[in-house]
Amino acid sequence: MNFIHKTIGQHMFLFNEIGELKASACHSSFSVEMTEYITQYTKQIILTLENSHTVSEIKLNDETYQIVVLSLGSKLKSLGGLIILSKQKMSEVDIAALEHACTIISLELVKEQAIFETQQRLRGEFVTKLFSGQMDEALIQKAKNLNFDPNRTYVAMIINFEDKLNEQKVLGEHVLRNLLHMSNKTLLGRNSQVMAVRVENQIVALLSFHSRVSSSNIVTETKELAKNLQHEMVNKYRELDVSIGIGRIKQGLTFVHESFVEATKCIKFLKNYLFDYRVLCYTDLGVQRFILQNSKEELNDFIQEVLGPLIQYEQSRKGALLSTLIVYLDQNQNIKKTADSLHIHTNTLSYRLKRIEKILLIDLNDSQPLFNIHLAINIYQCIKAKDTLKKNKS
Repeated sequence: MNFIHKTIGQHMFLFNEIGELKASACHSSFSVEMTEYITQYTKQIILTLENSHTVSEIKLNDETYQIVVLSLGSKLKSLGGLIILSKQKMSEVDIAALEHACTIISLELVKEQAIFETQQRLRGEFVTKLFSGQMDEALIQKAKNLNFDPNRTYVAMIINFEDKLNEQKVLGEHVLRNLLHMSNKTLLGRNSQVMAVRVENQIVALLSFHSRVSSSNIVTETKELAKNLQHEMVNKYRELDVSIGIGRIKQGLTFVHESFVEATKCIKFLKNYLFDYRVLCYTDLGVQRFILQNSKEELNDFIQEVLGPLIQYEQSRKGALLSTLIVYLDQNQNIKKTADSLHIHTNTLSYRLKRIEKILLIDLNDSQPLFNIHLAINIYQCIKAKDTLKKNKS
């Protein structure tokens, strides 16, 4: 790119097959704002490019430029396009020479892609075997060959993608490849020992930390990385629902498969239940772990045993006792805060609480039944949220 730029003296831009800027070679006078404009302008051209090249005019900062777009790759497999921005009209001879240059660039891109895919295959085989728990001497040696110390601290991360408009839709290869590049770029920016590989519509990452780094720092850094990555991906692909599950910290590669299982459970929870955030660490799952380990029938049985009479009372009378109990527990059984949250008098709240105790045949000051009520309400809210989610999707 730099060689051609110096030879012809024109601004040059290299875009990939989905219209994203991969490289550029411009004069210093070409501003960032102008580059952004060119990126937006040429994106649609790249996506619909059918001929070997197109020539048109464009105005930038009140100056007229000739814009030449040359295709990379073949009709069957596009690799993107090369854009030349010139203040003078380019001759057919110049364009023909640039088409030959595009052949060289295409070969380099194919070679780069082949190397990347080979690395991904080798790393994918390693990660698949590692996360299955099949640790042996051969795998330890392979880890060392990939610069992963078997004695360091590890965390597994799973990045899951779903199309918001069509759950069955398979993401395009170029989109998944770009998401993988984004993952590697973001994760490697903060952690030198990271491996991210694609597994179907997911990206699985293995993060390594020095054993001297404290657990709290590892958790904080991993969460921050995940949130930044999720935010970046959602901004780039607004049609995707991006969720990230993070397993617990494991000492050494021998136990890292447990972290992967935990990250998988986080993804399962995010898929099935409404949750405020799309990044979930297994350490943040409290009562939700209980939910994941039991069937919906068993959970409903427990809810009925603990809250059944109150739920039936609410359904028949359409009262506010259940919601009052939920707020009361959320406010740590503080009468004044609960009354303020519900916008009712403390006397009204006291009456409702006594009514709840009578219906459930319990004492809200008794720790044992109160623990069961806390648990049952948490499960009830999660299941109710799940049913709402299914209803909305249908």
